[in-house]
Amino acid sequence: MSQHHTKARRYPRFEVHDVEGVVLYNLQAEVINMSIGGMALETNRPLDVGRTYNFTIRQSATEGEVRMPGVVVWCMLQRTRRISDTEVAPVYQAGVNFHDVLSDKASALLQIIEESVTLDVNRRLFGRFKPNGSATVVVKSEIDFEVQKISLSGMLIETPMRAEQEDFLPMEIQLPQGRIAFRGRVAYIKATIGTGDSPPRYHLGIEFHDLTPADRDRLETFIAEMVQSLSKGQPPPAKT
Repeated sequence: MSQHHTKARRYPRFEVHDVEGVVLYNLQAEVINMSIGGMALETNRPLDVGRTYNFTIRQSATEGEVRMPGVVVWCMLQRTRRISDTEVAPVYQAGVNFHDVLSDKASALLQIIEESVTLDVNRRLFGRFKPNGSATVVVKSEIDFEVQKISLSGMLIETPMRAEQEDFLPMEIQLPQGRIAFRGRVAYIKATIGTGDSPPRYHLGIEFHDLTPADRDRLETFIAEMVQSLSKGQPPPAKT
């Protein structure tokens, strides 16, 4: 457990139930090869096998783009790259199968492939093509989490998403007073062991950052009402 997690908290945390939220996952990636049915890509974060993401594929910074949903069928740590004299970063590769390959989106994807790729002779029998360097990919997804404890400064959540300590993640949670949005700093990570075929889940300690005054007011009201309910022996307010 991290030193940050064990030191005295600025605000008390309260156990909560039925409070949920999402991580607004947004990741840049490089295309290794691509076809109308899928692609292999490279990124600095692992993608969850079996999860469906939305992939925004751009021919260039100034030309058209297409959004394709796809499921990750494999992901592995490929190598590391040096980012400073003392630090290295992981590099992951993942394989994706696209959905909606018979839709209008597929026609737009085929146009991007035709205009921005050169043939990869090592993969020509598989119908895969290698971009010439101009095509880019943004990986987007909303990953659910459950709030277990909350305070004015942060929360403890459970989620299937793997994260790195010190990550800053765009997040939203739904309270009875309304939805609040913020950047969450990952201060603590603990993996839980999956049962049977269930994948592991993660407990993340999150610090709130960049809350707007209105959203902070909603959070303060939620906690004040929860404390008042607990003092009267009543269940905490439920989300609507």
